[in-house]
Amino acid sequence: TLDLLERFTQEENLPFNTESFSPVDGGYRLGTGTDTEANLLRIAPSAALLDTFYGNQAATRLSSVEANMTLTTFNPALAEDDQGIFFGLLLESAADGNNIGLRIEVVNSNAINILLVNNNTTTFLRQRAVNVASVRLRLNRDASTGAVTLVFNDEALGTPVGFVLPNDPVVPVLFVRDGGVIVTVNDWRVTLR
Repeated sequence: TLDLLERFTQEENLPFNTESFSPVDGGYRLGTGTDTEANLLRIAPSAALLDTFYGNQAATRLSSVEANMTLTTFNPALAEDDQGIFFGLLLESAADGNNIGLRIEVVNSNAINILLVNNNTTTFLRQRAVNVASVRLRLNRDASTGAVTLVFNDEALGTPVGFVLPNDPVVPVLFVRDGGVIVTVNDWRVTLR
């Protein structure tokens, strides 16, 4: 298991905007407090960057990605609009941009919805009662089929979902609603075959 956040701290010139993704005590801050034109902020190390870090076509060997994310602050007015307050984790094809993963939507201070993201389309999976919107998300890729098992706080959610072939290059992606939602990424790891 390889710690992406630790690796990022060793690099001087990362291809990320430090206003939206920067080191803080206990992890990285993801998000911006100000409203923007975009509705989604994504942080995705490219296949080339993964190769620089880990060599041997790392993006083709990625078998799992895991992130611990905690909602730090948000603009309460966002809860009232169509998009709401959300963040999550994806695996994305480096070839065609198809993606799969989990999106966490904050319902209120005591509940979150967990949604499947499949090629940018969301499907409701579960609702959970929470005291704090702090989650551990994991996406495990089957080495023989490429199907992905979605894991929320160590609980597998349903059966594996079809995705790209097992040797196709994929990259890990963190995302958050852009403008007014900030999460702390306490841990972000990948596992390579």
